[in-house]
Amino acid sequence: MAELNYEGFITGTGKFQPKRKNQWVMEFPTDTGIESIDIKTTGLPGGAFGETVLDYINQKYYFAGKWEWETIPITLWDYIGDSTSKKLYDWYLSNYNPATGKQAYGSNVKKNINIILLDPEGSELERWVLKGAWPQSFKWGELDYSDAELRTLELVLRYDRPELEVSEVSDDARTESPRTKLK
Repeated sequence: MAELNYEGFITGTGKFQPKRKNQWVMEFPTDTGIESIDIKTTGLPGGAFGETVLDYINQKYYFAGKWEWETIPITLWDYIGDSTSKKLYDWYLSNYNPATGKQAYGSNVKKNINIILLDPEGSELERWVLKGAWPQSFKWGELDYSDAELRTLELVLRYDRPELEVSEVSDDARTESPRTKLK
């Protein structure tokens, strides 16, 4: 029978902590102009296998097809003075110039972008490195006379692949998970 180890959960000897959704930073290359403070929300990498179907007589057989990474939506705050709108617009112009119709080479636009998950003390737990990331779409937000909310912007990143780096946790910060113990 499973039993909740309440004492271990609350007063555990180690630093048992679940990871939190609000303890992270995102690092963009400096030439994009975007800083971690500009970002309100983001997602983590995800993806899915396509499927390949083999039709045979009156039945279908399914096999894993090609893997495809999903895009990552990012919501950013916009500021007076240090305008996030302008930073996004400049990044857009670095990829495509509407006045000339010229587009940049991928090597000039693709960047490595980091999403770093932090522990409660601010130390790095995980680092997702989005390899070959580029801005797939921008939305400079909406305006509404009846809404006093803060203005946000939308950016969608497309990337070639992510790499996950997990930091080593010291022995004094590690403890057996106190969630449940089987008897």
